[in-house]
Amino acid sequence: MRLALAIGLALASLGLAALVLSNDSSIVTRGPANANASLNALWDTVKDQSADTAKLDAAARQAHMTLHREPLNSVAMSLIGTIKDREGGAKNAEALMNAAVSINHRENIADLWLFDHLLAQRRYEPAFVRADSLLRREAEFTTQLFPRLASSLNDPEAAAPLAKRLAKGPAWRNVFTEKVIQSQPDPGVLFKLFSSIKDAKGTISPEELTGLLTRLVALGRFDEAYLDWILFLPDGVTSKLSNVYDGDFDGMPDSKPFGWNFTDGASGLVEPPEDRNDPALHVLYDGMVARQFPSQLMVIPPGRYSLIGEVKSETPTSAGRMAWIVQCEGQPVVLATAPAPATGGQWRKFSTDFVVPAGCPGQRLVLKGITGDRRADINLWYDKLNVVPAGAAQ
Repeated sequence: MRLALAIGLALASLGLAALVLSNDSSIVTRGPANANASLNALWDTVKDQSADTAKLDAAARQAHMTLHREPLNSVAMSLIGTIKDREGGAKNAEALMNAAVSINHRENIADLWLFDHLLAQRRYEPAFVRADSLLRREAEFTTQLFPRLASSLNDPEAAAPLAKRLAKGPAWRNVFTEKVIQSQPDPGVLFKLFSSIKDAKGTISPEELTGLLTRLVALGRFDEAYLDWILFLPDGVTSKLSNVYDGDFDGMPDSKPFGWNFTDGASGLVEPPEDRNDPALHVLYDGMVARQFPSQLMVIPPGRYSLIGEVKSETPTSAGRMAWIVQCEGQPVVLATAPAPATGGQWRKFSTDFVVPAGCPGQRLVLKGITGDRRADINLWYDKLNVVPAGAAQ
């Protein structure tokens, strides 16, 4: 009773009491209560764009009767608001819809109407609040709302208010960002959204960042992908950047396609060797079965370089059976090959010079096994890999 009184006072203060209850007193009765099924039938009439004035008037009368019997019936209030909108009273409709969602925080009709109405007016922050409310409670709204949310990002003003909702980590975020990554023609829009999430004290997941970077690489926008990756790296990591990322195999954070690809099932184990305290790449291979080994994407400008590193072969048969390859990404152009030498169980530095030509904006550093007809006991360690300007290797 107190709640009903409070709602009534709120409506009156908003000038809504007359708006909701204004109707011919002859049709305000206290007959049998309208069931939900009856209200659903009214909604079918109201949302039918071909419904004539007579049908809408009849629906309005029934909704008014329900509201007089049940002052807190948010569905009836939403129906009246929708009819007001159909009659050209968008301002009155918005007031009614806001009252409906105040009464019932799960009022789908009002939330959907407010989302469409506010989005059309570019009032993004309240529009996204309504979308968030709908998506948090019912997954079925993803089909209806995701395309609208994604399209809104074409307006630069939408990124910050949408990021504010996404930064809170709603359950629908991962699916939404995945679909935006797949469908957004301009990946630059995604970068602005992710930057806005970061500004709103949110975090970008490795999966989200990988999706953006992979799109950019697929479009051949290597420099842009590399820059975006750097901008989202954790604080303190950028000072450790080199042409080969994490060439010491210390486990620095990464997002594919940059960084080592161990998550793709590449053969190789990062662990400390017996003669060192820091980790290195340990490769065990039989020399017969083709396997995938670690690789990473690099973005190096044209020029002369040296691929350097340290290697230790535990077995004589390891010599020449593994090699680091540098090639142009997406092209069959091999720039450098550094076969594994025999080192007699000792660490040895290696270096090979190569040239990055124009027209090779991205490069792939990959470890490859050289297969043979006979089994070979290949036991190798690699550490301190890098690509440096030619002549800088020590």
